[in-house]
Amino acid sequence: MAQFLRPNANSLINGWTANGGPSSQWECIDEAIADDNDFIQANNAANAYQCHTSNVTDPQVGTGHIVRIRYRASGSAD
Repeated sequence: MAQFLRPNANSLINGWTANGGPSSQWECIDEAIADDNDFIQANNAANAYQCHTSNVTDPQVGTGHIVRIRYRASGSAD
């Protein structure tokens, strides 16, 4: 049975801002279906962001897990 971890609280914000809708960073990245209308951003790529996720049942196996992350970078790599 598939399980999905979804963000449900901020843990470490460190310069990341919510844009395009919800006022909380985790609410901008919790979509079940990809939505580019709300997102988080930081001016420094070295800034860490961390969120808590929903609880799931331990699958009792350490293989076959899929992590999906969507991101976009802008600016130069200087």
